[in-house]
Amino acid sequence: MFPSELLDHFSLVLITDTPTDVVFHLEEHDVLQNPLPDHEYEKNGFYEAARINDFSLRDRRVTLNVKRI
Repeated sequence: MFPSELLDHFSLVLITDTPTDVVFHLEEHDVLQNPLPDHEYEKNGFYEAARINDFSLRDRRVTLNVKRI
């Protein structure tokens, strides 16, 4: 259902399904894309989830709830 490139970087953790809406909850993988050798990285904390309205799916609203960690 999702492009493979999206699932390379995010995990589908929950699907909330109601008669009028479908919400897909995605979380970013905790992987550095191009880390520099001998460089220390530190997380700055959690980001609030972004809500993205997508095209309808069988007459139901679709929302992507994307969370970066």
